[in-house]
Amino acid sequence: MMAAQKSPADNLSDTDLDDLSEMYVRIFPASLLSNLGKGYLRTYHRFVDESDREEIIIIRGDEKIIGCAVLSLSSSTLLRRLIVHNPPVIDVIRLLLSFRFGGIASVLSKIFFKSSQRTEKETVNVELISLFTDPSRRGQGVGASLVEKCNALLKEKGIERYFVKTRDTPDNRAMDFYLRNGFKVTGAVEWTGKKYAVLEMTIPSAP
Repeated sequence: MMAAQKSPADNLSDTDLDDLSEMYVRIFPASLLSNLGKGYLRTYHRFVDESDREEIIIIRGDEKIIGCAVLSLSSSTLLRRLIVHNPPVIDVIRLLLSFRFGGIASVLSKIFFKSSQRTEKETVNVELISLFTDPSRRGQGVGASLVEKCNALLKEKGIERYFVKTRDTPDNRAMDFYLRNGFKVTGAVEWTGKKYAVLEMTIPSAP
């Protein structure tokens, strides 16, 4: 049985943070956050849970988290804010070293200084940072429910569009998922030497 997502007044418990970290590492083993370890993932999810610029939506089944979505209302500053407010020095150094372009100075410049050149897609600054579900519950509508809850939450805030980035590879099932749930491909970007498709959601109007 699926239960409602957490309310804004709730905070994630230590058990929730552990469960999210475990699930994230299983689903995204090669991601930068997973490479930094479960301790940093706990820090990250705690940060977005408490941030006034991020929203975290969870769905529970049998009192256990089975799905999670993280939205950022200011995605262009998220990494900078995360590092400034949660500076575990060794982890941050490892994070910077994990980038594969331009050296440390270039990475710091990209994080701490916003470029004056903005593409059309970058003007949509609300980003679905991550969406993942317990593998044992896939095919049960958990992911689609998370998208619906993201749409409803952002619509209440007067936001009409948001975007998500996902790997641009033929075997990436996430691409099909987003297309089935109303996203449209609007561009592509390269990040840490990998190509990502950019998909945008225009939140449907009420019938």
